[in-house]
Amino acid sequence: MARRGRGDGSIYFDAARGCWVGAIDLGRNPQTGRRVRRKVSAPTKDECKENLAELRDEHRRTGTVARRDTTVEQVVAAWLANPPPEVRSPISRRCHRDAGARIVKAIGAVKVVTLSPGQVERLLTGMVCDGYATSTITATRSVLVRAIRRRSATAWWRATSPSWCPARAAPAGSPGP
Repeated sequence: MARRGRGDGSIYFDAARGCWVGAIDLGRNPQTGRRVRRKVSAPTKDECKENLAELRDEHRRTGTVARRDTTVEQVVAAWLANPPPEVRSPISRRCHRDAGARIVKAIGAVKVVTLSPGQVERLLTGMVCDGYATSTITATRSVLVRAIRRRSATAWWRATSPSWCPARAAPAGSPGP
């Protein structure tokens, strides 16, 4: 059996979990100096190789691989804790906080990387059925989109932007959207 090449990651069987695990090394965190690794797992070695290849492709395309365990609730909470400067008035903050609560109640446990347009559509359709105003529905979608964009203001976001939340071009001289 041949040795894997540099940068190809590693694959091994984890007997305790009863599955194959693939890991890729993304270098070191500049702030902490710790290694950054992303792992995937699958019941078969071939599936694990495919999952690891997807991680490698994402890393080559975007220069990074996003965490797979961040939930919508965490992203929305982080955005609400530090809202953008245009959200100043107490009324505006309350409206955004209420929108965040609706989002968390409906899809808060969903991991951001697995969030689908269908899940967002069900959230918004449910709001329509419950009789919410169009402006409230629009504000709720806006909070969700802005929270996810802030979390993902990297090249990764532009490469993996969901269809319900299109990536916009960054202004000249800015680090990202």
